[in-house]
Amino acid sequence: TVLRGATVDLAQKIHERQAKVAVVGIGYVGLPLSIEIARAGFTTVGVDVDKTKVAAVLKGKSFIGDVKDSDVAEVTKSGKFAATTDFKVLASCDIVNICVPTPFTASKDPDVSFIEDSGRQVAKHFKPGQVYQWNLNIQRALPGNMVFEIGYVGSKSSNFDRTTELNMYIPGTLIRPTP
Repeated sequence: TVLRGATVDLAQKIHERQAKVAVVGIGYVGLPLSIEIARAGFTTVGVDVDKTKVAAVLKGKSFIGDVKDSDVAEVTKSGKFAATTDFKVLASCDIVNICVPTPFTASKDPDVSFIEDSGRQVAKHFKPGQVYQWNLNIQRALPGNMVFEIGYVGSKSSNFDRTTELNMYIPGTLIRPTP
């Protein structure tokens, strides 16, 4: 069937490290995730609206404290990681991870405009046989130096019988994605 065929095709691409992976938003979550996916052997492209982030990646430079320049340079020089501001590249990807910020508004409510904007861009290039995954985390400072965090993990796919979240990143750590 179509469902099984798409699942088998993607599973085989993943097993053979032939699946092309995109990460939308290459900030403090997306950049480390991109590097680890590329290190796992997948061709990876970071997509971001911030031209300075894209330019830094293309020069093999990091703009994140947790990520060394040498880590970025390693995967860009290997040809496994590139970056762009052009969302059209998503049409050629098999897996798309969405890692965009959720800052607070002046009224201290979550600003979901980055999620909405990237969602609209991603939707333009969605095709059967692709998997999209996103992680949304919102933090609030509480009295006594405590932080409350709520998170949501979601995915969307077309022509698949199931999908699994494999690439959870915890800021401040480098967790390798499941191969």
